[in-house]
Amino acid sequence: ISVSKKTGMAVVRNRQKRLVREFFRLHQEEFLQPFWMMFVVYQPYKNLGDLSSELLEACQRAGILVCKES
Repeated sequence: ISVSKKTGMAVVRNRQKRLVREFFRLHQEEFLQPFWMMFVVYQPYKNLGDLSSELLEACQRAGILVCKES
């Protein structure tokens, strides 16, 4: 997980890394198989919901998520 210095001071960058890690912890059962991925955060996210919606969309486009049936 990489966060651009343009995002803010170290406190802000560390929070963004924690949010990405929390996303993967919450959604780890939905991934198809082990894989390597690099995430670069360029803008600060206020909460996990904002970040989660964008990461879910990106992972679905990449084809690495199991489709949940409702």
